[in-house]
Amino acid sequence: MKTMNTYIDRNKFNEEIVDLVNDYLDNMDVYPESTCIAVYKQTCDLELFTATEVGVNWETYPITSFLRQNENKDGIEVDIDATLDLADKFYFM
Repeated sequence: MKTMNTYIDRNKFNEEIVDLVNDYLDNMDVYPESTCIAVYKQTCDLELFTATEVGVNWETYPITSFLRQNENKDGIEVDIDATLDLADKFYFM
């Protein structure tokens, strides 16, 4: 976990999360249902894993927590509020 960072750092981390979730959405057929976003605690590196694949220094969050139905109710999109909540957890201002 990082402290005393700038909004720029937090926003960059949020963009990385959004990109990861978009990658998942673009390739949903490749990933198992149990896919999680994994954050390496010391460096804030991000990966897509299943909870059983990650080591002890990683925190995992179900990918479904970062998805929502779009406004037209005809598809799924990134839940920007959820990605920002995760970024805020690791980057304190």
